[in-house]
Amino acid sequence: MKDAKVPSIELQVGDKIEPGDLWNPNNFAEWAERERTKTFLAVWSAQADHERKLRGRCALMIFLLAAFQSVSGIALLVGIGLGKLELDVEFLKILYVAMLGEVFGLFFVVARYLFHKPLHYGFESLSNI
Repeated sequence: MKDAKVPSIELQVGDKIEPGDLWNPNNFAEWAERERTKTFLAVWSAQADHERKLRGRCALMIFLLAAFQSVSGIALLVGIGLGKLELDVEFLKILYVAMLGEVFGLFFVVARYLFHKPLHYGFESLSNI
């Protein structure tokens, strides 16, 4: 098999490439390195998928919490406007500033968590395993 030549293949868009059509290892070490790389990439991809799903779920929960807090603040203001509730104006000044700070703070923390840097393990660390 060492003397077998790999035929030149012109591929069209949509052609199927079979394993072994384009590459044959010269020795066991080359094959083992390829398998190790494939395994690393499969695990890394699965980890990245899991981390993306978890980040999305956390972002959604925090967004819903911030939306609930904003809607409840608006409902409180509407209740006061309709005469259903009576609260001191000084209390409302503090309440709305604190509420806006919390909502913007939550969005800031979520944005920093979601978009701070790439995943911990990249392709550059492939050779360090």
